[in-house]
Amino acid sequence: MKAGLGIMGLLAGAAVLAGCTSARVGQPAVDIVLHDLAGSALASYEQGDVERAAQLFERARDRARLVGDSPESARNAYNLALCRLAQGRPAQARVLLAEARAGLPPRGAEAARLCLAEAQAARQDGKPEEAVQAAQHALDIGADQSGRAQARLELAMAACDSNNAVAATRLLAAARSDLGPAAAPLLHARAERIAARLAEQDGAAAATAVAREREAQWLRQAGNYRDMARSLAAAGESFRKADQPRRAFPCLMTAAGSLKAGGAVTEAQAAAAGAAAAARDAGEKDWAAAADALVAELRKP
Repeated sequence: MKAGLGIMGLLAGAAVLAGCTSARVGQPAVDIVLHDLAGSALASYEQGDVERAAQLFERARDRARLVGDSPESARNAYNLALCRLAQGRPAQARVLLAEARAGLPPRGAEAARLCLAEAQAARQDGKPEEAVQAAQHALDIGADQSGRAQARLELAMAACDSNNAVAATRLLAAARSDLGPAAAPLLHARAERIAARLAEQDGAAAATAVAREREAQWLRQAGNYRDMARSLAAAGESFRKADQPRRAFPCLMTAAGSLKAGGAVTEAQAAAAGAAAAARDAGEKDWAAAADALVAELRKP
């Protein structure tokens, strides 16, 4: 079973701690079995195979325990926690993160990643205050550039939840200053989601649509096609609200096709119906015919 490792709002930009999969010049040799297990786990994680990655990270952690490599045991406990978050098991993730914390330095980029994972676990567990505390702590103890962006996006999302547009706007701008070209596409996508929320709270339908459209582009780069389609559908509906049917139509048609291909038939039907309405509002008979054909196709058993 495969699942997206970049669940929006949960694992955006989350990165494993590579540890023994990387060169360790001047350090003791890594157990070859541990090296191979961790490398295979990392490959599965990057391919989005959560179940397989979890199995391998757990075996890597146990092997690290066996050979007495405490830092590698901690790193693989953290990596396993990311998988548990992707599986919707935040309580188990928290136990693993506590285990990992005991084996890693209290400050620096790795410690900050632990805090960010704790923030994700707290948000998933319905504890936003704890998520904010963990994200702020990540900034305080030395998050790297990617970690700073992720922490500030977490804080900006919390500010949006509290309807604090001023703080959310400031935090979003700070996060974007750390989002360079090499940043994870899912972090860029999350920034656009926050921008869309701010525009929506301000009643700016067109700006909301543009942000959701940009979000979809980043999700496509990340290979997160289901969320890409949903963002396009949302962009299309916002363009319709902004009385821009010509921009709404392609968003909704693309979303409908992607959702259909992904097996989300009900969502595809709604997007196709929206595309048909947008085509008629735009006075485009050919577009309307294409949308109606898709609607009819989606009605077939």
